[in-house]
Amino acid sequence: MSGTGRRQRRIIVASSVAVLLAFATLGGTASAAPASWTFSRTPHATPGLTQVSCPAARSCLALTEGDPEHVLQWNGRRWTVQSTSPRFAGSLDCPTTTMCVAVGLAGDRASADTWNGAEWTPSTVPGPGGYSELDGVSCVSATWCMAAGRGSRDAFFERFDGSKWTLVAAPMSLHGNAMYDVSCTSETHCVAVGVTFSCRTCHMATTRAETWDGEQWTATHAPPNLPGGANVLLHVSCGAPDRCLAVGQHDEGASNDPLVEQWNGHRWKLLTDPVPPGAMGSHVDDVSCAHGVNCVAVGTWYGPNGSGTFGQLIAAWNGTVWSYPDVEVHPSGWLHGVDCFDVRHCVAVGTDDRPNDRPLAFVGAPSTS
Repeated sequence: MSGTGRRQRRIIVASSVAVLLAFATLGGTASAAPASWTFSRTPHATPGLTQVSCPAARSCLALTEGDPEHVLQWNGRRWTVQSTSPRFAGSLDCPTTTMCVAVGLAGDRASADTWNGAEWTPSTVPGPGGYSELDGVSCVSATWCMAAGRGSRDAFFERFDGSKWTLVAAPMSLHGNAMYDVSCTSETHCVAVGVTFSCRTCHMATTRAETWDGEQWTATHAPPNLPGGANVLLHVSCGAPDRCLAVGQHDEGASNDPLVEQWNGHRWKLLTDPVPPGAMGSHVDDVSCAHGVNCVAVGTWYGPNGSGTFGQLIAAWNGTVWSYPDVEVHPSGWLHGVDCFDVRHCVAVGTDDRPNDRPLAFVGAPSTS
C-alpha cells in the first residue's frame, strides 16, 4: 500500500506500530555468541524503508517512505538507490530478479507499477469505482500476481497476467470489509487477511480471512478475536498452502497488543505473542515464511511501564514455539518489513531515527536453533 494509505490504515484501527528488528538484551549489551542477523549499511540520502522483497538470496528491492518514494536495491554486498521509482507504492513483490510489482494509491485510485530490471512503468488498474487502494500483492511468477485492497464500500481483488490487471469477482460477503494483505503459493492457492467493520463510522472490527482456489474467493473459518476493542490482521505469509502465519493488532484504546494467528489449511489458531526473555510485551507488524513452518515475525519489545525502555525484536517460529536469534545490536531505529528468500537468507528494513530518518536494514536467517 502507499505510504499515505499505510498511515490511514493504521489510524483506522490503532496508532502506528513502531516496527523494529535487531534483538538485543534489555540491558543493551550484545550477546557473546556471533550474531545470526547483522546490520547492513544503507545510503543516508533517502528516508526510511517500509517494504522489501527478495527474489534471490542476494537480490532485494526495498521501498522508501515519504513523497516521493524511492527504491533501494541490494546485491548481497551493498545497497544502491535506483534511478526510477513507482508511484506512491506501499507493497511490492518480486517473483524474479528482473520483474517486480508495486501496488498502492495514486490520488484516490488504486495504482500499480512494474519493474523490468531497469525501470518502473505505470499500469492501468480497473478498480471497483470510487475510492480504491491496493494494500498487498503476491506474485508466483512474472505472469501471475494477485493484489488485495479496499474501496469506498467493499474489499476487492485484482489479478495481473504480466501485461494487464483484471478485477476479480469478489463474494458479496466482502461488503463492508477491507483486505490488507495476500500471500499466494501457486495460481490456485492464496490466503488474504483483513478486517470486517461493525459499522462505517466506528472502530469496532473483527478479523477476516479469505482463500483463493484458482476460480473464486471464499471466506475461511473465522480467525479468533481477542475480547473487546478492534481486531485486525494486517500481514500474512504462507510457506505452504496449509502453513500460513498472519499478524495484526488488537486495539483496546489505551493499549495496542499484537495479534498472531496460524492457518493449517482448515482453521485459524491464535498463537502466543512473541515476547523475548526479560521484556514485558511486544508489538508485531510483519511476517515472512520462507518454507513450511519456518517463519520470522518482527516487531518491538518494551520494558516495564514507565521505564521508557524498548528494543528491536526478531522472533523465529518453527510451527510450535518462538525463539529469538542473536542480532547485531544497533542503538536506534525501527523496521517495517521483512522478507525471507529461503531458510538461510532474510532481509529486514526500516528507519533509523538518529540523528535523522534514514534507511535501516539487517540481513540474517530464520533460524530457530
